[in-house]
Amino acid sequence: MDLTPYLLPKKPVVPIMKRAIAPKPTKNFIWNLLYGDIQRLQAMKSLDAACGQLRNYWMFTKGAYCGLDRTYSQLVYGQQGANNRRLINQRGRDNIELVCGDMERHLDSLGEFDLCVSTGTIEYIDNAVTVLGSLSDTIHKAGNLLISMSGKMNLTETIVDYLISQYEIVELIYMQSHEVHEWEQSYNRQQQPSGKQKAADFSVYSIPEAKIKEMTFYEMSLPNVAELHMGIYVRALNKNNEVTRLKKEKEGALTDDGIFVFKDMDLLSWGKPQAKFSVKKPVL
Repeated sequence: MDLTPYLLPKKPVVPIMKRAIAPKPTKNFIWNLLYGDIQRLQAMKSLDAACGQLRNYWMFTKGAYCGLDRTYSQLVYGQQGANNRRLINQRGRDNIELVCGDMERHLDSLGEFDLCVSTGTIEYIDNAVTVLGSLSDTIHKAGNLLISMSGKMNLTETIVDYLISQYEIVELIYMQSHEVHEWEQSYNRQQQPSGKQKAADFSVYSIPEAKIKEMTFYEMSLPNVAELHMGIYVRALNKNNEVTRLKKEKEGALTDDGIFVFKDMDLLSWGKPQAKFSVKKPVL
C-alpha cells in the first residue's frame, strides 16, 4: 500500500511548552503534538484507552473524560497523584470516569465518545487491528481518533487501510527518530556510574531541560519519512458513520476508590491485594 497520500509533507510545527512534559526529546515532541490536537478538537466526551496512571489526563481540559486501563493500581496511583487530584477537584468528579477493563473485551460496554486517544499500546496487542476497530466503533459520526505506536511499523499499512474506510481524513506523522533516540542512549551511557557504584542506583538519568527542548525542536524539524523513525502518530479525523455496534451491558462494580471494575477482570491484574478490595455497590 502506498502511504504517500496520507503522509504530511512535513512534521507539524507545534508550540513547545516552556517546561518539558516528557523526560526525553523523542517523547516531548509527540506529547506536545498530542496536547495541541486534543485542544484543537475540543471533544465533549473523550476516551483515553490504556491510560495507565492518567498521564494524559491533564491534556483533556474540556468535557468528560473516561480513562480505561487493565491494571487497577495504575488507576489508583494516577488519581492520587498531586497534580491529578488538583485537576479532578477543579474539573469536578462528575467529569471523570475511571474504568478497570480490557481493551480486547470491554470497549463495547463503555458508551460513545467524540474523541478516542490511545498512546503506546496498540503495538503490544496481538489482534491490533480488531481492537482498533473496536476503538473506532465507540466514536460518534464526525468524531476523531488519535493513536501512536512505537515499533511494529509493519502494522502501519494495515491500520491505515482500515482507517481510510472509516474517516474522511487520515494523517501520518512519524515520531521517535533513530538519531535522537541514539543521542538519548549515548547521554545515558555517559551518565552511568563508574568504579564500585551500582548501575541500579542510577537507573533513571535526567536530561537537562534546556537540552530536551533543543533536541525536541530538532526532532520536529526532521523529514517526515519512515526510514528515519521508530514510531508513528496517526490522526483519523471526521468519522464517516454513526456507531452501529450493539452495545453490551456494563457489568461490574464500583469500588471505594471510585473506579468501576468489570466483573470478569482477574483480581491479580488490578495490582491490589484481595484483602484490601472492597465494593461500594454493584453496577448492572
